[in-house]
Amino acid sequence: MATTDVSILVYNDVENPGETKRAKTLDEAVEWLMLTANGGIKISGTWRAGGKRGELELVYVKLLSPTATETFIVRFLNESMRLKIAKELMRIKNPDVELLDGP
Repeated sequence: MATTDVSILVYNDVENPGETKRAKTLDEAVEWLMLTANGGIKISGTWRAGGKRGELELVYVKLLSPTATETFIVRFLNESMRLKIAKELMRIKNPDVELLDGP
């Protein structure tokens, strides 16, 4: 299981990203996102798993799925972070294997 140290920013309007809020948890970030019409969430930080380390950056824009529920968004972001970490661990373990998403 990976340990993450991330910063979560919530944008009120992704087209004018000047104003942001820093959320303490993913649940809090999604609550704030639901109050916006054109908001987004940016997750950035580092992860550690199995003696390996890496960086993590993920962006979610509400317009991708404007009718999504809070529960769906939280699960989607959690699974997206797990998948990014798993892909990076796979690249580290097997550098000669070419993954579909490229380098």
